[in-house]
Amino acid sequence: MSSRIGRALVDGRWFLLVLFLSALSCGEYGMAVPKNPGSVAVLVTDESGKSIAEVSVTVSAVNSSGGTYYVGRRTGADGRVTIPSIPAGQREVRITPPAAYAEGADPLSRQVEVIKRRTVSVVFRLRRL
Repeated sequence: MSSRIGRALVDGRWFLLVLFLSALSCGEYGMAVPKNPGSVAVLVTDESGKSIAEVSVTVSAVNSSGGTYYVGRRTGADGRVTIPSIPAGQREVRITPPAAYAEGADPLSRQVEVIKRRTVSVVFRLRRL
């Protein structure tokens, strides 16, 4: 019985070691806090400048393994949202308008350059249907 317990402990330690090493190998896209993070601040308004709440905002990029990194949030009552801890580099910011709105003069997605320890601001203006 004690050899089974000992083997389970050893197997458990190996599992934790493999899990730890896997997390290290994921690089900035697989870790909870990426290397060189910056933030993306988004403001969404209508054509008259009125803030729009509950707009889905997504920041994405293709990572080094060919997968896509996504982080999403919704705007608050003031039409604003800040998404922290975004890895530095070229990123796409995309919004999904609520049912009463559509794409206005601005496109629904933009490419931005996220810079280490800085906040990049993006403003979207939607058209009311």
